[in-house]
Formats: sequence, C-alpha cells, structure tokens
Amino acid sequence: MIQPCVYGRWINPVTGYAYNWIDGRMVSEHKYAYEQRYGPVPLDMDLDHLCRNRACKEPTHLEVVTRSENLRRGELHGRGVCSLYCPRGHRKRASKCQECKKEMNAYHNKRRTPEYRAVHG
Repeated sequence: MIQPCVYGRWINPVTGYAYNWIDGRMVSEHKYAYEQRYGPVPLDMDLDHLCRNRACKEPTHLEVVTRSENLRRGELHGRGVCSLYCPRGHRKRASKCQECKKEMNAYHNKRRTPEYRAVHG
C-alpha cells in the first residue's frame, strides 16, 4: 500500500521544505524522519523526494541519491505542472507563493503583539 504524503509542522514558503525545532535546533523534517527510520544519510548524498513534494516527511517517499541525480530529477519535474502550486496547494503567481508569504507575515506579526506575549511568554 502506498503511503500518503505526511506534512511537516512548519513549511518554509520560499524553499517548500518542512522544518521543526528538535532537540533545541532547527532541522529539516524529511531528513530527521528518514534518519529516525533508516539511519544517517551519508554526507556526500542527498535525499530525493520521490513524491516530488518538498514538504513531505514520509520516509518511504525519500531515496538517498547523489547530488547530481537529485538535481537531474528536479529538472525533470520542477519545471512543469508541479511548479504551479506551492507545497500547501496555493496557486503560485510568481516563483514564491504570495499566499504563504502573507500567512507567515501574519503569524509573525501576531506573535509580536503584547496580548500574545502576555499569554505565551
């Protein structure tokens, strides 16, 4: 049975990758999930998303490949229909998703308010 994509907690609107704070540091969730299941990724290798979804952290959707192979595969898929949508499904009007950018700005602005800080510290 094919596993569906599993999305990370915070998706960077610029890169499309999911990140999270783990053990006091920001890590890419797909690499963390892969290493938890299969062990470390060799330093000279990359993880390729077989599902073509950078926000996905499902380990069965990841394959260890060389950097050149990862770039080659990205060239094959990244210029077509897949690049019309961001990882959250918004229709992109430019190279960066403007909807994700608005959401991220609203999130950060909300965290700067005195009301938010009073509750969350």
